[in-house]
Amino acid sequence: MSENKEAPKAKKEKKVEAEGSEEVVHVHHSRVKTKSKWTIEKCKTFAHRFKNEAEWSMGSPASYKSAQAHGWVALCMPSAKSGRRAG
Repeated sequence: MSENKEAPKAKKEKKVEAEGSEEVVHVHHSRVKTKSKWTIEKCKTFAHRFKNEAEWSMGSPASYKSAQAHGWVALCMPSAKSGRRAG
């Protein structure tokens, strides 16, 4: 067996030359955040299709999660009571 094994998931490196010397810079790839397609108006439109929050969260989870993340649940469905208990 060979002892010169590389790690299976080696980090990508990029060599940068600066005035005669060589530097190694680690390149990190991360997700680029995109602007959400959910607006408060769209969330309201989807919320009005359902009787309560539980149905909304099951019927259109993406719009419900977006409304939760932005704090719009009460604005989108003001007449419905939350399915969660206080305390």
